[in-house]
Amino acid sequence: MTQKFSPGTVAVTPETGEIVAIHLRGEFDLATTPCVLEEAERRLDDHKHLILDLNGATFIDSSVINVIVRAHRTASARGRVAVLELGPNTVVERALDISGITRIVPRAHTRADAIDTIHRATEPGAAEPESQAAATQASGSRKNGVSLPS
Repeated sequence: MTQKFSPGTVAVTPETGEIVAIHLRGEFDLATTPCVLEEAERRLDDHKHLILDLNGATFIDSSVINVIVRAHRTASARGRVAVLELGPNTVVERALDISGITRIVPRAHTRADAIDTIHRATEPGAAEPESQAAATQASGSRKNGVSLPS
């Protein structure tokens, strides 16, 4: 049986005045990656925090993982936060776990958790993101630790 290709679509939803969600639906590979990168860069240029919602993605390849890391690094450099929204048992979860990206980019299971992760990371006096990530990894929790690449 041949599986039908479902090209990816990207939609953007404002969540708060400073947070937008970028929704990926369908299949994403090298051909569809530029639209994801363009949306992330556009929103970061507008000084927004990002929620990268992968709940509707049915396939991602390494080019998409690269875009997620790039968006995270760009957000960090601009004093912004990028969070993966990835519910349990999503189709793309295995690819993200294998890549190790969930140790680099904060992950939330729900939209409310993603927004809360951003708010906690941007509070005055918040712990350094690397310290939060180390604590999260040490506790074995995969929920909402915030980490930045070195």
